[in-house]
Amino acid sequence: MNRASVQGALGRAVKKASVTKKLSVHTLRHSYATHLLEQGVNIRVIQRYMGHKCLETTMRYLHLTRKGAEDAYQIFRSCGNRHCPTCQGDKAVTWLNARMDRLLPVHHFMITCTVPAAFRNFFRSHQRFAYSALFLATLKAISTLASESTWFQGDTPGFFGVLHTWGRQLNYHPHIHYLLPGGAFASSDSSWHASPEAFYLPVKILSAKIKSSFLKLMRKADLLQLLPFQAWEKAWNVHSAPVGNGARSLRYLSSYVFRTAISNHRILTANGDRVVFRYSDTRTGKNKTMSLSPFEFIRRFLQHVLPSGFMKIRYYGFMHPSTSIPVKLAVALLEALFSVRPVKPESVKPSGIP
Repeated sequence: MNRASVQGALGRAVKKASVTKKLSVHTLRHSYATHLLEQGVNIRVIQRYMGHKCLETTMRYLHLTRKGAEDAYQIFRSCGNRHCPTCQGDKAVTWLNARMDRLLPVHHFMITCTVPAAFRNFFRSHQRFAYSALFLATLKAISTLASESTWFQGDTPGFFGVLHTWGRQLNYHPHIHYLLPGGAFASSDSSWHASPEAFYLPVKILSAKIKSSFLKLMRKADLLQLLPFQAWEKAWNVHSAPVGNGARSLRYLSSYVFRTAISNHRILTANGDRVVFRYSDTRTGKNKTMSLSPFEFIRRFLQHVLPSGFMKIRYYGFMHPSTSIPVKLAVALLEALFSVRPVKPESVKPSGIP
């Protein structure tokens, strides 16, 4: 197919659509780039898609859309990869500001579900299934227990979870953090029912339900034979703790929502023989260094690279985009109920936006 045939096809389509404005194939390129900007795609990624040698050429599209100019930002030597600590830094700030704006004026809890050691080899080799099943199992367990809770009424909780797969030494340690407002809405009249400030759900029952749900998903996928029977004997580690108004927990989660395993500033030296990086000792809190061969460092990093298209942040209940109780409405209802809004940290502006 040559340029003339494409231009002819476009001309016939324009005539059939009764468009009077003169259009060319190059107009489609401009439209494509503009729509990418409006969807928040990184300017460097658009540069690569368009085949531009210079970033300045791509930046001309910033003049075509106000939204693109607000959302796009420049990153020096950017690759655009979702696992790159440099490219994803400002996205984390943008996400944090958006979540702060939707933070409910109630007490919150952090629930963490950690995959037992006996399951980790299976998770590493079947990531797409295992991560999805872990999200489904924890969702079902939390939603069921919250709707049946005798400590607070309401059948529509709202929460979001973030998948985290690494430890401080880049070891494989998959777990999910959930941030939950303390309470639930009643679907009948949208009234809010608060939980006690120091207690949300019983973790032992929650642990048993998560393991049971995960077992059913494994059986349905015909994968039970890949795990020894003894692996199911240990309880899953589930931890629940009150976290005040949730602002500090949001900041904690934002530090690795768009980052994988390690940030650039922790890498002290990298040469042909060794990679030396800094980490914080979990027992003493002191900074230590670890030296690895380049091959071992790359191996540890790559085990945390997610399957293509996999979403590591998921929203449930009234925080889901399709819910009948939008988050902003929930915030407004609770502000009216309590007549107060907790003090939040000031919004942070991405470093690439002036």
